[in-house]
Amino acid sequence: MRILTNSRIDDASLNKTATKTASPVGSEMVVAESDRMAAHVKASSFSQQREEEQQKQVNDTRTQERNQSIPQQHQSQSQSRFAYLFLLGAVDPTDNGYRGYLLNTWIAAYLLRLGGSKADIILMLQFANGTPKEELTSLEQHITADLGIQIRMLSTPSVKMTFASVVMEKLRLFQLTEYERVIFFDGDAFPYCSMDYLFEESVKPAPLTTKRIIMDNFIQNGRNSPMNAGMFMVKPEEGDWEQLQAIIRDRDLVNGTTFDTQYGWGHRIGNNEGWDSHRQSNQAHWDFYGARLDQGLLYYYLRYVKGSLTQSSRRRFRVWDAPRRTQTRSRDGKLVTTMMIQQTMYVFANPLRNVSCAHHAELQFANNEPTTPCNDFGHLFGGYKPWARARDSPRDLSYVPERLYGSKSPLNLWFVTLRQLIRTYNITYLDVDDWARTKKESLSSTKINPRDAKEDFVTMVQQRSNTT
Repeated sequence: MRILTNSRIDDASLNKTATKTASPVGSEMVVAESDRMAAHVKASSFSQQREEEQQKQVNDTRTQERNQSIPQQHQSQSQSRFAYLFLLGAVDPTDNGYRGYLLNTWIAAYLLRLGGSKADIILMLQFANGTPKEELTSLEQHITADLGIQIRMLSTPSVKMTFASVVMEKLRLFQLTEYERVIFFDGDAFPYCSMDYLFEESVKPAPLTTKRIIMDNFIQNGRNSPMNAGMFMVKPEEGDWEQLQAIIRDRDLVNGTTFDTQYGWGHRIGNNEGWDSHRQSNQAHWDFYGARLDQGLLYYYLRYVKGSLTQSSRRRFRVWDAPRRTQTRSRDGKLVTTMMIQQTMYVFANPLRNVSCAHHAELQFANNEPTTPCNDFGHLFGGYKPWARARDSPRDLSYVPERLYGSKSPLNLWFVTLRQLIRTYNITYLDVDDWARTKKESLSSTKINPRDAKEDFVTMVQQRSNTT
């Protein structure tokens, strides 16, 4: 008997075979053979399907094991609606001054993820002029990536880098228009836990009966200024970056040498719109701390240009809606805001009291600000920077607790977190227990001097004017 071996069996071949085997016995044999072949094909198909399912289970198991080996907070995820931004400027690998700020970024990222933050974490990195090798060390790159920090490289400017030009690079957060909100932390500021609640509250729809309290943009006032640029939140929009650069180029300099303390960055403050700080109230001048640099420009832009702003002070929230304005040209052709129509609302009840870090009882440090989110992050300015402290080591480090939230102060929390990072990543050049040596050998001071800020402002304006 001829056995059909073709992979394709059609009706014509079956009819031809049936004609040649017309006897009853032959017909029974053909039918039996066909049944046997069908059963064989079915069994082969079932076996192949079973092997595919087993292989799929093996692959799923391997994928699950691989994911479990990576901390959940560090696994790659789709882009978030929100982002935290840090800036590291004038980096020179031959000068260790950048390392303290990089450590602070790592600590911030660790605490954000520990607190359950789902937002992206971005580090804008800019190397100094003349740097022979524009990259971090391999260990620094590994730790940064493992903590889930995305690096965005900024081009090195061809002109001299000054303190003013470096701090003004934080304005680049307005270029992150792919995000609905961005929270910026200064290089010496860090959160105690996740501050995602600020994102969420700012995108909530306004209640039907009242106005929204947390607006699109959020700032807090400082000790002697209406804004502390150590932490703030903005809604980046198309055109913001370009408009800010134009404001810098068009800014009037009195006699071409000093900052105009009456009009500031483009608006003369009226008597009914004075600013408040921790120590002052209803001030109508542009002579506050940081007015000629990032704090003054950001306050002007968020308060008088963008609007939709919430300002947190020590005891209350101040809310402004989007401004309506008229503008005229001064004698030299510059645009000057002449009239502002902007509603202001004061809120004394804290709308964030139930969503802040305050549920960590051990994080309620004695020197915290009384209003959220001021009490949810630390700003280690001046001599309080751990990598630039006058004293060799902080007094409260005689014993560093093993438990993270057993810290007694923001500075202590910083060191406790750093100790965990040192152990996790085997950072041999850092030693919390011998901080004086560590600071001297591995965290030397940066070359850019912030005391030159007044002279830097004139240089910065002139540089931007020459690029138009």
